Amino acid sequence: MTDTDPTARRSEAVRALVDRDPAGAADLYTVVGRGALAGLEAEATDREVLGADATYGGYGLRYLLLATFAYRAAGADRRASLRAREGNAVAADYASLLDSEAERACCFEAMGDFGAAGGLGDDGADAYERATELYREADDPDPLSRATEPLFEAVRLGAQQAARNTTHAFDWDDLHGSDPSSGDYLARRARVKRSRMPKVAETVSETGFLAPPRGTTEHNNAVYVCPDCGRSEVNWIAGIEVCLDCDVRMREK
Repeated sequence: MTDTDPTARRSEAVRALVDRDPAGAADLYTVVGRGALAGLEAEATDREVLGADATYGGYGLRYLLLATFAYRAAGADRRASLRAREGNAVAADYASLLDSEAERACCFEAMGDFGAAGGLGDDGADAYERATELYREADDPDPLSRATEPLFEAVRLGAQQAARNTTHAFDWDDLHGSDPSSGDYLARRARVKRSRMPKVAETVSETGFLAPPRGTTEHNNAVYVCPDCGRSEVNWIAGIEVCLDCDVRMREK
């Protein structure tokens, strides 16, 4: 963070991923996650994350999860485990703080993500199972609106970035289903993640690579080309032009 840009470290973390420096990205994401939990970084800036804006604490979970995955990519499994346990503890604290059953379910969903990312044995599967139960008990009357709230968005986005450009990637409809009126719209999140996130963690660890997030994109761009694949599929993120498919910096034609 700087005096003028609370997203500066987050952008630096993204650039580190693109430049194949997962250890550097992991450290940066750790600081961003902790800063978000203090109401000082990224989407949580100036929010009362243990008060009226508690759902914005989800962004702290998002970046601690990405730190966990980035440490896995760097081969720093002990640090990944420690970061996962840190995130798990924060998610458990929020589960005791937030008011609704759906919000508590989302916290358990996040705990499942940390269990999978950090290789915490059965902890992840158990948390996903509890999340599924709580989502069903909540029976939220407007699950689509609920899914777009800050906590739910943050818990979706971290996992979705980790899975991006792997064979286990998922989009919004994969995660929720296509019918917002379905009583399973939120519960499906935990079930899908339970089946995919452990495989995502294995892939990140084996390849040594965590993908950057998807930003603003353009197909067949007239200015930039990927030096690896020769295509012009641009992902604008963190102030740079990145190949949407190869996740490397693009060059001008």
